[in-house]
Amino acid sequence: MAIKTLTVKEYANLSKDQRQDTIVVKDVMSSITANDDRTATFIITTGTPDRDQDIVVPQGLSVAYYLNNRVVLWGHDQSILPIAKCIGIQPIDNGWQATVEFATAEANPMAEQVYQLVKGGFLSAVSIGFIPLELELNELGGYTITKSELFEFSIVNVPANPEALIVEDEEALLMDEQIIAQDILSNINKTAERKKLKMRLELHKLSGSRN
Repeated sequence: MAIKTLTVKEYANLSKDQRQDTIVVKDVMSSITANDDRTATFIITTGTPDRDQDIVVPQGLSVAYYLNNRVVLWGHDQSILPIAKCIGIQPIDNGWQATVEFATAEANPMAEQVYQLVKGGFLSAVSIGFIPLELELNELGGYTITKSELFEFSIVNVPANPEALIVEDEEALLMDEQIIAQDILSNINKTAERKKLKMRLELHKLSGSRN
């Protein structure tokens, strides 16, 4: 059965039975060090609140289950072959750091593409898939996950939460509309000023001809 990915809020609203075959995903714009030996090091999670005001407590994240199958996926897609394997994972200050080794081009052509994009700086986002074991509402309006189990982590090109992109698009559209409105108003004002100047010149000519 395919594993379903959820937000923390969606997961929290499910019963224990409904939580079977589900994981929660969280994204991080990571600091990446990519090397010529097909390895790269990522910060895969931190303890800072994300845009949903959720906090995954690093000290409460267990990697024991993950160590049995250290696959690195592309976009949490379990229907395709993994693009890399994790060769090292360790806790750091307020987070977790992982080093991965990408599959060869012969083994997985897509892995080669992702590796080159990571190395070139075109991809810089990773996302963890995990199972919350203990969580509670926090003062920020989100959830604090005090205990969790790492299921997998993925390299992603866009955040797993599409609503964030929609909001950004709407904000960009609103800004464009405001800029257009300002330009129109500016042009109207300029046209009005030109008309006033033209009227003054006409009046000046008329007064001169009378004298």
